[in-house]
Amino acid sequence: MLKPVPLTVLEGYEMIPQAIISRPTSYFAVRHSIPFSHEHDDLDEYEVAAVQIGDGLVFAMKHYQGYPENTTTIYLPDRIKRVTEISYVIEAISRELGISRDLIMWQRSDDPDL
Repeated sequence: MLKPVPLTVLEGYEMIPQAIISRPTSYFAVRHSIPFSHEHDDLDEYEVAAVQIGDGLVFAMKHYQGYPENTTTIYLPDRIKRVTEISYVIEAISRELGISRDLIMWQRSDDPDL
C-alpha cells in the first residue's frame, strides 16, 4: 500500500537514485493521488514526493528540471546498499505503483558500480 507522507520524513536520510521510470510525475499524481512539491537545491529545480510503502519504508520520487522529460526517479535511503536488496525494493515499489518492468528505464542492477 502506498501512502504519501510529508517531505520532512526524508530529513536525516541520504537519498540515492536507484531507478528511473518512464512516466512523468503527473502520472503518479493523478493515478495514485501522490502530491508532488516544487523544490530547488544547488543543482536545479525539481518536483518531489515522499511515499511510504507497506512495511514503513519511505522513498522519494523526483524529477529534476534538467532530466529527460516524462521520467520519474526513485530514490531510496542510503542504508539500502546491496544491489539484490535494492532490486527487491524497486520491484515492490513497481508493483504498488502498478507499473510493468518495461517502464523501468534504468535501475541500480543495470550498473551496480555507478
